[in-house]
Amino acid sequence: MLGKNKKIFLAIIFGSLCLFIIGLAVKVSAGAEHNVYGWAWSSNIGWISFNSINCDSNGNGQSDGSPVGCPVAGTPMANYGVDMNYSTGILSGYAWSSNVGWLTFNEADLAGCPVAPCRAWADPACLGANQLTWYSTLDSAAAVTSPAVGSGGTVSGATFAAGRVGNAANFDGLNDYIYFPTANNIDLSGDSSGVIDFWARPDWNSNATGRTYAFTGDYNSASGDLFGLGFCGSDAACAGSGLGTAGDLSFSTMDGGVYQSRLVISAANYSWTAGDWVHIRLEWNDTAASDRLKVFINGTEPTHTHTNDASLDISALSLLSNWYIGDMAADSLSFDGMIDEFRVFSHCETSGWARMLANGGGWSGWLRLNDTNYHVWIDSSVTPSEFNNWAWSDMVQGWTSFNCRDRGVCAASNYKVMLGTSIVGNPPDANFICDPGSCTVYQGDLLTLINQSTDSDSTNCPNPCNNDIVLSRWDIMSWGSNPDLGCSGTCNYTIQTAMMAPGTYDMELYVQDTIGLSDTMTRIGLIRILGDALADFMCSSRGQAGTWEVCDAMTITPKIGDTIYLRDIVSLTRHSIPSEGATAITNRTWSLNGTIFSQFNDDGPSAILTQQTNTLQLDIIDDAGRPDTRIYQITARLSLPDWIEIRP
Repeated sequence: MLGKNKKIFLAIIFGSLCLFIIGLAVKVSAGAEHNVYGWAWSSNIGWISFNSINCDSNGNGQSDGSPVGCPVAGTPMANYGVDMNYSTGILSGYAWSSNVGWLTFNEADLAGCPVAPCRAWADPACLGANQLTWYSTLDSAAAVTSPAVGSGGTVSGATFAAGRVGNAANFDGLNDYIYFPTANNIDLSGDSSGVIDFWARPDWNSNATGRTYAFTGDYNSASGDLFGLGFCGSDAACAGSGLGTAGDLSFSTMDGGVYQSRLVISAANYSWTAGDWVHIRLEWNDTAASDRLKVFINGTEPTHTHTNDASLDISALSLLSNWYIGDMAADSLSFDGMIDEFRVFSHCETSGWARMLANGGGWSGWLRLNDTNYHVWIDSSVTPSEFNNWAWSDMVQGWTSFNCRDRGVCAASNYKVMLGTSIVGNPPDANFICDPGSCTVYQGDLLTLINQSTDSDSTNCPNPCNNDIVLSRWDIMSWGSNPDLGCSGTCNYTIQTAMMAPGTYDMELYVQDTIGLSDTMTRIGLIRILGDALADFMCSSRGQAGTWEVCDAMTITPKIGDTIYLRDIVSLTRHSIPSEGATAITNRTWSLNGTIFSQFNDDGPSAILTQQTNTLQLDIIDDAGRPDTRIYQITARLSLPDWIEIRP
C-alpha cells in the first residue's frame, strides 16, 4: 500500500512540513483550550498528535523536543488541537503528523466523504456519566437492592463485612451470589460491548488448583450458553471435564456448550495470595478488529491466549435475564472470598470520518472511524476518558491505533488519545477541618470533623460546591468499626471522645461522586485525645491514721452521728489526678448532702454523717482549669440505745 503511493507520499511529507512551518507564524500559544489530547499511532505514517500541548507543555509557542514525534526543541509551534462538543458529541479541529501534515475533523472539510454520515461524532447520550450503567458499592444488601446506578438487584446468601472500600460482599464458596437484571444495565445485545470493573479478594492462592470458581457472569444451563470470568480448578467442573487447564483464568463465551470465543490467562502469567485485594477489569467488544475480549489485573493486561477471537458474538447467545456477581447462575460455581465496588460501563462508539488535508494526485486521505468490523470507541470508565481501537484508511495511513492497549504495547509505549476530564466530570476533592481547630480535646469533650469536600462538577458552586458528592465515609483508623460513619452526600462527624482512650489517632475521609470517581484524605496523628482531670478520694471511720477504704465499700458501716474522715493524696490507691498537661489540683470543694463544708483545697477534711443515706461529693479544679466531680453514697446505721440492767 505504501509502495503504491510512494511518490505521492514523499510529496505530501514535503508539502505538509511547509504547511506546518507557514502555520507557525500565525499562532504560537499551546493548545490547552482544546479538550482532546494525546497521541495515535499508524504503522505507515508514525505518530499523530491531537494537541499542540503534547509537544509544547508550557505553552510558550516552542517545541519541547520530546516525546518522539515532536519537532526539534525550540522549533516554533502552532496552536492546534481537536475538540469534542459535549452537548452534540461532534468532533472538530486538527491533529498533526510530521509525515503527512494536518488531519482535519472539521465537519465542513468532511463533506463528500465516501459513505455518509460524514461528520466525526459520538452520541452524547452515552458519554461520561451516562456510560456507567450499573454500580453498587456492595456495602450492604440495601446497596444491591437500591444501587447507586441501575436497576435493583437481589442478594442470595452473601453477607457483608469490611472490604476494600467500606464494606464488601462476602461469598462462602458454597451457595452465595448476587444478581441484577441485564436489561438496561449491561449491553448483551446487538453489537455488544462494555466494561466490568470490580475489586476481588479471593480466599485461595492463584496457584491453588483444587476447585473451580466463578467471579461474575451469566450461564444458561438449559441452552449451554455462557458469558463470564472463571477460575479453572482441577475438579470435574473444569480441568476434569477437559474444559481448561487447572489454574487458568478464563474470560469466555459458550454457545450450546461449545466455546464460541475465549481468552485464557495461564497460572504462570498472574499471581495473588489468598486474602489479597485484586483489581479486575473485563472488556468486550464483538465488533473490534482484534482482541475482542480483554482482562486487566491490577491495571496490567497479562500475557494470554485467544481462541476464536473473531467469533465473539454475544447477541447470538441465549443467556439468562440476570447477571451474577460471585457466580454465573444460581448455585453454579460460587465464588469464595469478597467482591467490592462493582461497576458496569457501556462503550460509546464514534462514527464518521477524518481527512488528511495534504491530499492530492488521486489520494483522498479519508480515515474512517467505524465500519462493520471495527470502530473507535470512548471509554469513560477511566479518568480522563480514553479513545480505543482502530480506524482505517484505504490510502497511505492504513490502520491507526488510538490507544496502546489496541496493540498490547503500553509497557513500552504508553500512548493514547484522551478527552479532557470535563467530559466525564472531575473527581471530588476530599477535605475536612476540626472544631476545635487544634483537633485536640480532653476525653469526654466533643470533637467535630467538618466535611469541606468539594466537586467542581456540582451545581451549587462556588459555595459549598458539593452536591455532586453522593457518599462520605469517615474512619478513625485502627479504632472502632470501618468506617465509623457513612452518609449520603457530605456530612460532618461529631466524635464521642468519652469512648476513646487518651492518645493520638489517624483520620480518613473518603468521598465519592455521582459517577463513581472518588478521593480520600488521610491525616496521620491528627486527633489528640487528652486525659482529663479525675476527682477521687478515700474514706476512714477511724481517724486520719486509720485504714483508708473505698467510701461506698467500707468494712464497718458507720453510725449516724459518726465522723467520717476523707483523704485525697497521691499515696492512696484512689486520689484525684490533674488533666494531661496540668501539674496539680488547685481547688477542692467538699460537700455533704448538698452542703459545702470545706472549700480551701483541703486534701483531708472530715464530716459528721447526719442521716442514713449520705452523699459525699468532691469537686476539683486543676491548674489547667479542668474540673471534675466524684460522688459516693455512704449508708449509716441507726445508733442503738445503751444497755441498762433492770432488776426483776
